Order: sequence, then C-alpha cells, then structure tokens
Amino acid sequence: MQVEPPVESPSADDLSRSQKKFLLLLVLAAFAVRAIASIRDGFWQDEIWSLGLALGVQNWWEIFTRVTSTNSHLANTLWLHLLGFQENWGWYRLPAVLSGSAAVALVAGHPVFGAPRPRLLAAFLIATSFPLIHFSSEARGYAPAIFCALLAYFSLQQYWKKKSAPYLLLLHLSIIMGLLWHLTFVFIQGALTVWILWRTAREPGTHQQRLQKLPKFLLPHLVFAAALYLGYIRHTVNEGGSTVTVLGVFLEVFGMVLGGPYIGWPALFSVLVVLGVIFWNITRHYRQGSDEWLFRLMVLLVIPSLLSVIQNNGTIYYRFFVICFPFFYIVLAEQIDLAWRSSSAKRIIATVALIAITCVQTARTEHFLKYGRGNYLDAVFYMATTSSKAELHVGSDHDFRNNMILSYYRYFLPKEITLVYHEWKNWPPGGVDWVIGHVQEAKPHFIRDGILYRWDKSYETFGGDAGATWHLYRKIGPANTAAKTSDAPSSN
Repeated sequence: MQVEPPVESPSADDLSRSQKKFLLLLVLAAFAVRAIASIRDGFWQDEIWSLGLALGVQNWWEIFTRVTSTNSHLANTLWLHLLGFQENWGWYRLPAVLSGSAAVALVAGHPVFGAPRPRLLAAFLIATSFPLIHFSSEARGYAPAIFCALLAYFSLQQYWKKKSAPYLLLLHLSIIMGLLWHLTFVFIQGALTVWILWRTAREPGTHQQRLQKLPKFLLPHLVFAAALYLGYIRHTVNEGGSTVTVLGVFLEVFGMVLGGPYIGWPALFSVLVVLGVIFWNITRHYRQGSDEWLFRLMVLLVIPSLLSVIQNNGTIYYRFFVICFPFFYIVLAEQIDLAWRSSSAKRIIATVALIAITCVQTARTEHFLKYGRGNYLDAVFYMATTSSKAELHVGSDHDFRNNMILSYYRYFLPKEITLVYHEWKNWPPGGVDWVIGHVQEAKPHFIRDGILYRWDKSYETFGGDAGATWHLYRKIGPANTAAKTSDAPSSN
C-alpha cells in the first residue's frame, strides 16, 4: 500500500531568492489587475447605495446610530463618509484594492500558511481568482474583511507558537475590524471560536485551568460582537434583493470558488470536486495528528452552512461566502503540492487541473475587465449628447435600481443639462426622451401609450453578482397604432 507523504508543517525556512522574486511579481500583478478593475469599471448600484447612506449623515458616529440599512457595512460606510463626494470613484475602492493585494502577500510570505511551495501556490490561486478580483475592486467591504480573516488566522497561530501578547491583541483587533468591514466575518469568528475551544480542551491541566485560559482568547471579540448585535445589527432592515434558494446559492459558491460550472446540474461537478478536495485534506490532517482539520471543516463547510440555513431570509448570495474562499485555496494548494510529490499520474492530473482552473478564472476576469459592472457614465453622456436638450427625461423598467444609478451619474453631466427621472407609473403624457431597459432582452422597438420607442444602443455588463446591461430606447414619436403599456418592457 502506498503511503501518502505527510502534511508539510509550516517551515521556518525563508523563501528562496527565486521564490521571493516570484512573490514580488505575483503581488504586483495582483495589485495591477485589481487597480485596473477598480478604476476602469463603473460605480455599481450597491456602491452608490452605500455612498448615499454615508453622505446622508452629518457626523461619522451617526453611521452607527442612524443608518439601519443592511447595505451599510460599517467600516466601509465610514470610509465613504470620510472621503465625501469624489468624482473619481476609484478612491472609494482603494481599501479593497490594497487589502486584496495584501492578502496575496500575507499568504505567500509567512510560514504560518505552509511550506514555501504550497503557500506560493495558494497565493497564486488567490491572486488569479475571479471572485476575489471582483470583490477586491469594489467598495463593499468584502476584501478588507478577507484580509482580516487571514490576519486573525495568522495571529492565532503565532500566539499558540510564541505565546506573545501582541499576537493575541492582533487576533482580537483583526476579528473586530473584520466584523466592522463586513458582517459575513461571523463565519470566520465562529470557526476560530470552535477551534480555540477544541485546542483549549485538549491542553494538559485540570478542567478549571483550561477554563481560565478561555477569556483571554474569547472575551474581547465576543463581547464586541454581542454589543454590535444589540446596539446595531438587530435594528438593521433588509431593503431589497431578489429571492433565491439556498441550494442554488451553494451550487454557485462551489462553482465560483473552483472556476467550474455553477448553474444547474453541471454545477454538481464543481460540488463533488470541491467537497472531495476538502474532505481529502481534512482527513489527512486528522490522521496525522494536526488539529488544523477542525478549523478547515468549520470555516469551509459547517459554520457557513449552519448560519446560512438558520438566517436564510430569501436574500442570500454567493458573495456572502467569498470571505471563506482563501482558506479553500490554501487547502487546494496543499493537495496539488501533495500530488506533485506523488506518482506521475497524480502529477499530471494536478497540473492539468491547475491549468484548467487558472484558464477559466483568467477568462472570467478578462470578461469582467472588458464589460465590468456597467458603462453607466458612457450611457448617460450618450443620451445627453445625442438628445441635445437642456432637460433630459428618462424612464426605465426598474425604478429602484436605475433611478439610484442615474441619481449618481447625473452629477457628472455638464451643468447646463438636467436629467429628470420619471417612475414607471408616472410618465408624462407625451412620454419620455429615453427608456432604459435591462430586465428583459433588447427588442427592436416597443410602443407605450401611443408613443414609439426604438432600440438605439446597448451597454453590456459582465453580469453575475453585480451590474446590469442597459438597453437604450429613444423616443421616436406617435405610433401609427396605439398600444397598451404591456407592449413595453415589463417593470419590476
């Protein structure tokens, strides 16, 4: 029977000179891709929504007392408030770009995350992951929370190794900041808490001695989480979102993290591969006496699944789980490295799998960089310059979303042009100048209240979790035959 190579424990050996060069290039490339995505891409609805909440308060502390929307993520909203209104929305995304790049450097640069080769491979997977590139170029708090998750893991491991108080302080600070950046950090906090309880219960000494060690690990961040819930979270209100199934979201999570299929029955392939990698990895750690298996089981499967089922309110999205993705890439890197140290057949399979994952993630990133979350500014300028009117009247098939987006981009128009938005049920008798459609596919024309609107131009988006394609319809004039409102794109 073939004996598997042991799990490589974190080595104290530094990276070689060539590995350091690779790490530097990897971090620079990760930063460049994230920076390009943040600057080139349009400011999306959820970001605009967060900015509106941030600018709607007079003082920064009101973010914690007056803002009750679940679209507000406290540290992110605070950052937007401190910046104020900026014409270059890339500044709003700066924390995401920096923390997303720093996550790559942290995983690759420290032995806590494994031996040199597997942790460099994990950093490569993090750097090239489309979901992590996406959320590392968006002002929504996900990327800083992900960095805090890795920092909390690093701090706890370092404290157990060195028993140094600064690492314990860093553990609590990283958990607290993670919760402030995004509340999905509770997945990480829950997994770390279970791991701490497990490790403490297995330490030598009496039951009372073990209990006395727990407060220093748990009390500060759990007290903060309780205070945050009582003072803020329980007062928040969910203000929108489409209804989806937990099963559908889980399929998307498995597909997006792997780079495989994520919709319908083909997504089951991604599920089987991801679960196989996870269970193979945690089984090896368990058999070889490493308690790392428990944290990985908790952070990748148990805690996210349990809390999602308990808290499911019909508005759950795959992006809620991206905070766990880096830990899967660490697991996947270990398994690929193990295969490379095994038989020739396993080396070939692992290499082909790595190439396939990289190609798919890169292709999605390329598509994302090309289309982004939407070219809203270009669309607004096109309507304004093509119409040559001082007052531009616009309607759409989605009042909540498009009115919010237009309310932001109208400020970029020349002062002599005024953009007036009309809700679906309150169009003026003579119709509007332009109609924005995106709920349905584009059609050559439509008629509403006897007015003919013809398709003029479309602005595509990558789609997925953020962004919407805009189909612009120009008002032509009275139609030959009046028609009912139902002939127009339906409103949501």
